[in-house]
Amino acid sequence: MDVFSFIVLESTLDELVTTQLLCEGNPRLDECVTVIRACMKLMATDPTNSDYTQKIRQAMTELSDIARDNGEITTAASLDTIVNRLDAPGDHSQLSSPASSSDLTP
Repeated sequence: MDVFSFIVLESTLDELVTTQLLCEGNPRLDECVTVIRACMKLMATDPTNSDYTQKIRQAMTELSDIARDNGEITTAASLDTIVNRLDAPGDHSQLSSPASSSDLTP
């Protein structure tokens, strides 16, 4: 993940957490944010580990779906943009099946 994506992702996560843009009461919101932040820290120590990128991608896709379902189109678009950057040619991690709750544990 490039520096720009990290900055945009961190800003989007901060917005989600501090302003509660998404539907309160969705336990997956906090879980996804926690997984993304944990994997971002792990990526800083081992940027070649594609498992971290995949877990971020899965959690961000879920957050984007939650945002879209709750009418937060701008937030969903920001998350989708970052997911697309993760899928860019410079990112060699493999896509896998959609995430389950156990898949998102860092």
